[in-house]
Amino acid sequence: WGFWKKLGYQYMCGFTARWKYYFIWSISEASIIISGFGFSGWTNMSPAKPKWDRAINVDILGVEFAKSAVQIPLVWNIQVSTWLRYYVYERLVKKGKKPGFFQLLATQTVSAIWHGVY
Repeated sequence: WGFWKKLGYQYMCGFTARWKYYFIWSISEASIIISGFGFSGWTNMSPAKPKWDRAINVDILGVEFAKSAVQIPLVWNIQVSTWLRYYVYERLVKKGKKPGFFQLLATQTVSAIWHGVY
């Protein structure tokens, strides 16, 4: 097998594997919206329209068309990353100080325990 064929095969395997998460997250988001818990307020446009984005967990186009690897964690597993940022990362930063390596390490450790350490 040539390099490009292996690379293409690897990409297709990853692409296929991601779709199981897209499917499940879309179904869970739809069920939350149908139950009414997905309502997060009104738009500022006139006339005001309801926003149903409280349960968004993945931005599929954001993942698939990310311009760099830095953008992917911002649009993948959004609810867990928001929870980790608020309840772990930001709470470890002291007032008037910049976050450092310890805050990042602690947040990644909690994430590893949350997802299961293998």
